[in-house]
Amino acid sequence: MSDGDGTVDLGDGLGVGIARYGDPGGRPVIWNHGGLSCRLDAAPLDAAARASGIRLVALDRPGIGNSSRALASGFGAWARTVGRVADLEGFDRFAVAGWSAGGAFAMACARHLPDRVTATFLVASMYPVDDPARRAELGLVADRVLIPLSARSPSVADGVLRLARLLPARSVVRSMLRMAGTRDGAAMEAMEAGSLAAMVRGATWPGPSGTVADYRTFGGAWGFALGTLPGPVRMWQGEEDPLVPLAHARRLADAIVGTDLVTVPRCGHFVHFAVPGELAEAMASAPG
Repeated sequence: MSDGDGTVDLGDGLGVGIARYGDPGGRPVIWNHGGLSCRLDAAPLDAAARASGIRLVALDRPGIGNSSRALASGFGAWARTVGRVADLEGFDRFAVAGWSAGGAFAMACARHLPDRVTATFLVASMYPVDDPARRAELGLVADRVLIPLSARSPSVADGVLRLARLLPARSVVRSMLRMAGTRDGAAMEAMEAGSLAAMVRGATWPGPSGTVADYRTFGGAWGFALGTLPGPVRMWQGEEDPLVPLAHARRLADAIVGTDLVTVPRCGHFVHFAVPGELAEAMASAPG
């Protein structure tokens, strides 16, 4: 099943962009997209999720993709939104997953919804970057610029993102491929350029303000401890990731009790493009 263009109506004129992938009758996993991205970045997992019996539900955060800008931003507010969507989708308990900056939002869901989240899956996830030294380790110039800019001067960050929207699709794809390694790069090159570019363009097509708020959230103090998360926590990190270095994954693994860290050789930042079957099988075999 693949539905990349839905919206969940929360009432009061508020909607959450949703893409449903995998097996419609499978075990539910809620996907948190990366920074400067949208719900569509879960698409490479569609076939593997279907084969493994996973119902993968990817959501746009406030003001991104098909989600209303009027939705409240912040980690706690996002967890509440995820809980409301889960209710409407008929999920009592579910796992959460997050790629890149989305890992922070997945962890927030686990912290704020401990009675509902059964497992947490983190893919190329960053460690908190409110410290300038850790932020300087990030390999994408846009991240190093937009994280502080979104906090200090949101209007300027908005302007930067409006200019970025003018880049042609081929330039967007080239930028993405620079963050890939051997294995994920090969998987990306086998995809249509328009599909890849749509993942990035979805972040700002309603306007950049949602992405600015998103950067402000994950780039600031997270406001929750890592420590123990409900259920098992599994992490995957590409050994060739130039955007989020392996040091971030190791810090996260050290900070979260009982984390299982899998390093993926010859892989960059787009781990789920390279090993979708491995991720889906882990999701299917997790308890709960």
